[in-house]
Amino acid sequence: MHPGRLIRRAAVAVTLAAAMSVVAACSALTLAPSEGPLPTPDPECLDASYDFVGEATLAQLGLENATPGVLPHVDWPAQIRVTHAEFATPHFGGSARMLCFQFLDGSGGSEWPVHPGWRPPHVAGSPESAGDGPPILLIAVGGLFVIAVSAIAFRRSGAR
Repeated sequence: MHPGRLIRRAAVAVTLAAAMSVVAACSALTLAPSEGPLPTPDPECLDASYDFVGEATLAQLGLENATPGVLPHVDWPAQIRVTHAEFATPHFGGSARMLCFQFLDGSGGSEWPVHPGWRPPHVAGSPESAGDGPPILLIAVGGLFVIAVSAIAFRRSGAR
């Protein structure tokens, strides 16, 4: 095989690998914030601020492993609230944030204590997620660098 062809194939492979890396880095789990009014929460889930408010499944948020009991229907879409403030509970050292959820059929639950180590995933468009996640600018510059090096390799191999 001609050395120029080998260089071109290697450049194409590197470019494809870089493109796949960019796609993989940008495909992190994001949940869209809920649109429209949320149902009025139960009194035990009223709080001045929340760690999560929106529509998702309990499994998407990782809440099935963050409560002391077994949550029902973890794969069903629900309106979910996790309080920011901690309330008295016999679990997790005496206080915990509270989880309340309501499924589309109207059923749900409230006063589920949430483990202190649980953190909500990034929510697309939320102010909290701004600046978090993959460094898009760095990934874009790296991708452009790979494309530029590939282009130079193609020109040099074509000039011989």
